[in-house]
Amino acid sequence: MQINEISPNLSGVNIKVRVLSMSPPRSVKSKRGQLLRVSEAMLGDTSGRIALTLWEKQIYLVKIGQVIEIKDGYASEFQGILRLTLGRNGSLKVVEDPSFPSMHELLKEIRET
Repeated sequence: MQINEISPNLSGVNIKVRVLSMSPPRSVKSKRGQLLRVSEAMLGDTSGRIALTLWEKQIYLVKIGQVIEIKDGYASEFQGILRLTLGRNGSLKVVEDPSFPSMHELLKEIRET
């Protein structure tokens, strides 16, 4: 699957992407009043970009420039932006893939479109 094939409310998203950027973690209050840490990573492949919402320990699993595989992710739309989350069943794994487009290639492609 590629990013341009993802639509809101799509579950079972399996995708390989590169982490292009990450926002600093911030604290938010949950619906239950719990204070939680959240960050957002911008992911890319040759078809586009998508945000990934990371909660608590997930934040520290990835770094800018890494290639990651997301298994069983969930896509939603929040504040008009399409986003991926791992949800309850999803997983994330850092992988070594020298054939995956570099950050430079992906960012160049984004600038040209």
